[in-house]
Amino acid sequence: MKIIFQGDAAPGVTVVSNEFIDRYMPSVNGAYVKVYLYLLRHRGEEVTDARIADSLELTEGDVKRALLRWQREGLIAGDIGQDGLRETESGYELPETPPEPEPLPESPEPEPAEPVLPPAKLPDKSGVDFRRLQDDSEFAGLSYALQRYLGRTFSQTDTETVAYLYGTLGMSADLLIKLGEYCAEKKKSSLRYFEKVALDWYERGIRTPEEAEQRGQSYTKEVYAVLKAFGIRDRGPGVEEQKFIEKWYREYAFSEELVVEACSRTLRHVNKPSFPYADGILTRWHRAGVHSMRDIAEEDKKREETGRKKGAESGAKKNGTRFHNFEEREEDPNDLVLQQLKRKLEQES
Repeated sequence: MKIIFQGDAAPGVTVVSNEFIDRYMPSVNGAYVKVYLYLLRHRGEEVTDARIADSLELTEGDVKRALLRWQREGLIAGDIGQDGLRETESGYELPETPPEPEPLPESPEPEPAEPVLPPAKLPDKSGVDFRRLQDDSEFAGLSYALQRYLGRTFSQTDTETVAYLYGTLGMSADLLIKLGEYCAEKKKSSLRYFEKVALDWYERGIRTPEEAEQRGQSYTKEVYAVLKAFGIRDRGPGVEEQKFIEKWYREYAFSEELVVEACSRTLRHVNKPSFPYADGILTRWHRAGVHSMRDIAEEDKKREETGRKKGAESGAKKNGTRFHNFEEREEDPNDLVLQQLKRKLEQES
């Protein structure tokens, strides 16, 4: 079929380089491609996030992410600050001749045999080398496996999250697949949950599937110790109870011995299992800097001495004048909370 254009003027043409089609387009979602083509079409014009979003029926957030992506790839340039590409009064500009990307090495550099220990601050996500990962067969297999385990098709954001964990943090494919298995067992398909657990493993120095397995067994042992101390044998912990256990072991970093001691004291005081009451005891110990059974003994001794001293002072004030016909009390707020909780539990029994 022969196409004839009406009029004498030649039709407008927007040229897209083969380099863009071959190298960049396969690894990004359609919204990013649409934004780049729009910029090509309107090269030299003043454009803004709002104008691009309205023309392409995208959100301004989608547009800004696309612009930042193409800025990182070196395909567009503008007013660039420490936070990346920023919108100016004249909008974003596309250079007359997009820079040619550096050629890829024939084979990607091998990952270091020993993973680097996590730094004090996690690297920024913008440092992911997507061009290298594009030819990484192991990353492609990892992405496919995780989509199967999580039961979802990855979006561009999902892919960038996995690429960050694998390419920037250096977490092995075997370890991330182990995490995918864990999420599948827990019926967790959210990438936000996946990323949260992965970062927790990374910060705790977990680098192999074996270490992750040991970590899981250790947590199971810790949970069992709490349930045994409370005399709970017919069920596992509920959601809120799991949060308490995580708090005691992870946030407070208490040993199993101290947690079991707090559970035992709870039973002695309220005659029934109570995670909130045990949490009150452990929170008080945490604030007091308790780290061992010896510390607990010293803390108990201090509290007894303080109680006797306050009782003596209260008695002296009461007997010192006839106008003092009430007992003045200065109690630890934590004790008051525990006492109120104890009374509430007794009423519920």
